[in-house]
Amino acid sequence: MEKRYEEFTGGDGYLRHFLREWISRGEISSSNEEYSQIITFFCYFIAFNYLYNTFSYNVCGDTKCRESEQIKRFIDFCTGVGKGFITELEAFNPFPLLPPDAEIFSHVKNMRYCKNSNKQNFEPHKSIKDLFLNIYQVRCNLFHGSKAMVSSRDKNLVKESNIVLKHLLDCFL
Repeated sequence: MEKRYEEFTGGDGYLRHFLREWISRGEISSSNEEYSQIITFFCYFIAFNYLYNTFSYNVCGDTKCRESEQIKRFIDFCTGVGKGFITELEAFNPFPLLPPDAEIFSHVKNMRYCKNSNKQNFEPHKSIKDLFLNIYQVRCNLFHGSKAMVSSRDKNLVKESNIVLKHLLDCFL
């Protein structure tokens, strides 16, 4: 198990250093709540992106698959095999952190193509993998300029995503 953990992290402590840096950037408060939530989301997602890319490269040896597939494999790792050597993941359950009617549990449209990108069996209120795919879609919509943070729903999606991302990132510190 220890060898697999070192393969995942690279063994030199850089992964934890990288995560700490971006988490601390995300925690810097701002007087503007909306601005603060967006900056926090960007910082947390950068750290999360580093996690699943590191996992894909160091453990799976694969970086050519789509980001959504990398996220699925990483979340499978975090909710299954990974629990064996990252003990903090044993307690990883983001659902109690959010209200049952959280926006992130509902469908998030792919704004790039203005369509609903969720499949019929997509259940972010039950599946951690689907929850993180929703968070990824929020990221895509923000990064590609399709979320204006005008509606309360958009604000809630970002705020709730921050809660879930921070919970996962803390497991790796």
